[in-house]
Amino acid sequence: MQPIAEEIIAAATISVGGLRAKALVALWEAFPAHAAHQGAFDFPDASRSLFDAVAVMTGLMPLVSELEARLAADVEFKGVEA
Repeated sequence: MQPIAEEIIAAATISVGGLRAKALVALWEAFPAHAAHQGAFDFPDASRSLFDAVAVMTGLMPLVSELEARLAADVEFKGVEA
């Protein structure tokens, strides 16, 4: 995925589809890298609000919400399991 992500990041954004592709790369990069996570995406600083705006504009918010719910459920399940 990394080579494709780098190509997407390097490409000019000239359409909503291009913006959506870049948003998917940002989502992939913000996904927790290990099993011991806090139940949320790891967005640096204030970029989360910008990402949310892009997700709404590109129709990705349902996917983002579903992934966040899964992350939260994973943390909850690990807490019950421990």
